[in-house]
Amino acid sequence: MDKFKLSIYNLLSNEEVASLNTQYDELLAHSSQYSKRLPGCWSYNELGIPRRIYGTHLLIDYAWLISKVSSYAEAMFKEKAIFFASRLVQESSGSKQVSSIHQDIFYTAEAGPKRYAVYGIFLTDCTPGNAVRVLTSWVPDNSLMLPNHGSLSESILPEVQVWHSVGGVAGQMFEMTGHHLHQIPLTPYTQDRRILWLIYTPASDGDWSKHYLKTRLTSQQNEI
Repeated sequence: MDKFKLSIYNLLSNEEVASLNTQYDELLAHSSQYSKRLPGCWSYNELGIPRRIYGTHLLIDYAWLISKVSSYAEAMFKEKAIFFASRLVQESSGSKQVSSIHQDIFYTAEAGPKRYAVYGIFLTDCTPGNAVRVLTSWVPDNSLMLPNHGSLSESILPEVQVWHSVGGVAGQMFEMTGHHLHQIPLTPYTQDRRILWLIYTPASDGDWSKHYLKTRLTSQQNEI
């Protein structure tokens, strides 16, 4: 079973985690102002509290972090990695969101690059069941979902499935690919949690960051 588990790395110091959370607190305190600058990059829960901010690197300078994570992406690709997209996801204890099984694949008219390195960085402690649920036994390298991000039918999945409920402590990072099928926990959160996502594409597949941002700003896509 261990071969199906995702790789988890110790990435950030306590001081780096605290600094990032302080920056996000300041950002969220001015969410109305920033959401006008980046329409389509913010989503809110039923209480009106931001739960996702896409393109966070446009609002917070963490070039140092992008560079640090790049080495892991380059090890996956065996070539230079290009930073592609970021998002902050936060949830409150007791809340329950609905998420279909999906892939973090960005679609363009050409279906987009097929190789992604996807990194989730814990900014709060997350016990299994509070972070993300990943199907680790089946990564279909040549099978992409439809671009409308509709619910993925269970019928196309293998009969034997291995789901991994990822957990970790603040400062740790887990690695998966854009093809990994995943969804948020199926039960209400028992912790407040924050996860910063950084996504990379190999240089040979091109840089889709401008196309991604244009799509996000016009609210044409919900995932990645």
